[in-house]
Amino acid sequence: MNTFFDTLWVGFPIFLIAVSIIAVTFLLSFFIKNNIALFAVVIILILGTSLIINQMQYTTFQELYSDQLNEDSDIRSISVAVNDLSVRTPETAARTTIEDESLIGDILNDFQKIELRKDNDAGIRKYTIGVTVNNQVKENFSRTTTIYIEMDDEYLNEYKIVSAKKHLETIESLDGIDNF
Repeated sequence: MNTFFDTLWVGFPIFLIAVSIIAVTFLLSFFIKNNIALFAVVIILILGTSLIINQMQYTTFQELYSDQLNEDSDIRSISVAVNDLSVRTPETAARTTIEDESLIGDILNDFQKIELRKDNDAGIRKYTIGVTVNNQVKENFSRTTTIYIEMDDEYLNEYKIVSAKKHLETIESLDGIDNF
C-alpha cells in the first residue's frame, strides 16, 4: 500500500504538469489557428518549463542558509563529528568543537564556494557539522540555534555538490586538534 502512495506522490507533479500543458494547448488553440504554429508554441512552452524546473534544482550553500547565516549572524561555535561508516550502525568516531573565530571563518569560507543540486540521496555522511549561530530577531531579542549539516566529499544533506570539491579542506586539516 505504501508503494502505491509513494508512486502517487512522485507521479502527481508530472500529472499536474501534463494537465497544465493540455489546458494551455486547449486555450491557445482558440487564438492560434495554424496547427504547426500551435505545435511550435507548445514545444517552446514545454522546453521553457523543463528548463525552469531543472534550474530550480540548483542552489548554493550561501542561498540555502542565507536566513540563518548572514552578515549579522554571530557564529558561536562549530562542532564537527566524524562518523565511522565502516560499521553496520554508524557511530561517532571523533568529535571536536571549534570556537576560534579565524578557524570558523576558514570553514565557512570553504562552504561559501559550494554549488549544489537537489538529489534527495538520504544517508549518513562522513561528517556531521553543527553550526551554533546567534541571530538578532528584533531589538533586545536574539535567537541561538544550531544548524546541522551532514556532509562528505559528494553530498551536503540532500544536495549533491556540483562545484569543485575543496569544501572539506579546513575540516580535514583539523587532525592535529585534541580529541579529533
